[in-house]
Amino acid sequence: MARILFIDDDIDTLQTYDKVATLYGHQALLAENASQALHFLEDGPVDLILLDRRLESVDGFKVLHQIRSMPGNAQIPVVMVSASHENFARRALAEGAQAYVCKPLLVQDILELITKYTAA
Repeated sequence: MARILFIDDDIDTLQTYDKVATLYGHQALLAENASQALHFLEDGPVDLILLDRRLESVDGFKVLHQIRSMPGNAQIPVVMVSASHENFARRALAEGAQAYVCKPLLVQDILELITKYTAA
């Protein structure tokens, strides 16, 4: 079972992530903002983070930097997700994400990311 942190300001997206992850035996931690996400990370390690690039109150790249600056989080795989099809993939990889994918994500897409970046 992987412990996965999903960070997105869209509650419907978070609910989808939660349903898919828990259906396949994983623990889903749902954060609607950076503050909630950082709190989850302070409480214990996670195996994977899916991070929305455009959060309501802060840019996802700033959250990525905050995550990476916390002790013990440098090796956690982070996948940046966005509805924007702009070419931010190169920046995401340069700034420490393992991948950049565009929404909408299908159930199979979510499962493939979980499988690829965790020992699940």
